[in-house]
Amino acid sequence: MSSTFTPPELDEFPPGTLVANRYEVISSLGWGGMGLVVKAKDKNLNDEIVALKLLYREFADDEVILARFRREVILSRRLSHPNIVRVYDLGTTSAGHYFLTMEFVEGITLRSKLGKGALPLANAVLFLKQIASALEHAHRQDVFHRDLKPDNILITADGTVKVTDFGTARRSMSDENLTRTGDTIGTPIYISPEMIQTAKGDHRSDIYALGVMAFELLNGKPPYIATNWVVLANMHVSSPIPTLSSKDAPAWYQEFVNKAMAKAPADRFQSASETWSFLARGTDGDEGVEISAGLLVKVFAGALLLITGVALFWFIRTGAP
Repeated sequence: MSSTFTPPELDEFPPGTLVANRYEVISSLGWGGMGLVVKAKDKNLNDEIVALKLLYREFADDEVILARFRREVILSRRLSHPNIVRVYDLGTTSAGHYFLTMEFVEGITLRSKLGKGALPLANAVLFLKQIASALEHAHRQDVFHRDLKPDNILITADGTVKVTDFGTARRSMSDENLTRTGDTIGTPIYISPEMIQTAKGDHRSDIYALGVMAFELLNGKPPYIATNWVVLANMHVSSPIPTLSSKDAPAWYQEFVNKAMAKAPADRFQSASETWSFLARGTDGDEGVEISAGLLVKVFAGALLLITGVALFWFIRTGAP
């Protein structure tokens, strides 16, 4: 939520407002460059709690923006995964706002968590694995996010990740007409080199963004920081991947970042499942020594108890002195 900008349309949806004669607004959840999000009760479905994403009225006549908004509903409804926010339907208000209804998630954004500083390794890996799982599901449906960032990642109280905002997503080899000439889709801090250079990307562009987030989660700051878009874009395209400064970063984690953020898509992980497997192997490796040592102690104690029990049983049976 922006601290320097409050959309005037926010005043049109105070608590108690009935949207489309169906959704009663409970509270505001936030806003961005394209619209605002409110928490509401669905009066037609036993007051089920949902989230409404309302497009600003100024975009009502923008065919490209509207097409992307509709596409978010169409593509998101094809996705059913525990780590992806469900999108239900599309509608319009009498005042001309287009809106979509989606699953309400009680939690905070990953951006908010990062506001408190870098995360512990275990937390970072936990979140990254869930994001990778969500991406794997989406990619299997030929749906690419293309604007993956901490602002679009919700974290519930129990640590469950929910990826949201597929508004810039698109299917493989389709929807080319929904990108204006000169458009670059994605947030500059997390955008892949190929999207900077061609405004096009595929599932490996999402993997690049995952690598940028992996760096930021353990470092507290993203790998590239600049004062303007041109300099930042050039850093994504040509600057070396920096080394994590966190003392908690094991060598395998830096290797993960380096591979996920490789400049050429062909040099990255080729699927989200590969990223998940790499993260799983890394944490298994860290924990393996402790687990193995614990198992050895348990096995030894169990064997000793078994031997003692057999000896006692034999003593009783034979009456040996």
